[in-house]
Amino acid sequence: MTELFIVVEGKEDSNFIRQLIEHRIEDPKSYEFIFTNTNAQSLSGDLITSINIETVSLEKPTVFVMDADDSKSKGVSHLLNAFSNIREDCIFLLPNHSDDGNLETLLRGVIPENYDALLSKCIDAFANCVNGLNLKEYAVGEKDKFFIYHAGLTRSNSSGARRLYDLPYYDMNSPVLNPLVEFLKNHLT
Repeated sequence: MTELFIVVEGKEDSNFIRQLIEHRIEDPKSYEFIFTNTNAQSLSGDLITSINIETVSLEKPTVFVMDADDSKSKGVSHLLNAFSNIREDCIFLLPNHSDDGNLETLLRGVIPENYDALLSKCIDAFANCVNGLNLKEYAVGEKDKFFIYHAGLTRSNSSGARRLYDLPYYDMNSPVLNPLVEFLKNHLT
């Protein structure tokens, strides 16, 4: 039986959080993910109704782990207004619940130093080159950069295997992750 619902924006968020829980939290409660496929500020109408129905009007313990994007305060306010019975301590906005950003902002902080140049120099230079061509049909964003980073370091197959956030390419013990780990521990243990 599910003891906690974790509302996230998408599958990559749940994939990362699941692996972080496996790596950093001993004996967590059982949990399931609910996907919104949108950010905290954009949650509205049908999606809110869907989440309420799925979690029995949030009577089951529910936490939100979503991107702060460009305004942490707007995201928290929107969630508190949309869900009358959620507490602020049940909301965590990535990257660290203090700064604006998203999952990719957090991931940049957990790349070990010996791999950082691959992303910060090589892949960023590639993205700048491509984006500088002003091709309307093609641009390289932050999510694309991490796809390139991951694909360049791991053997993959065409079956769409999930991204593994594992050593040596990601430091799951990085202090950058501590705010998120503490939030999750508070709700999962």
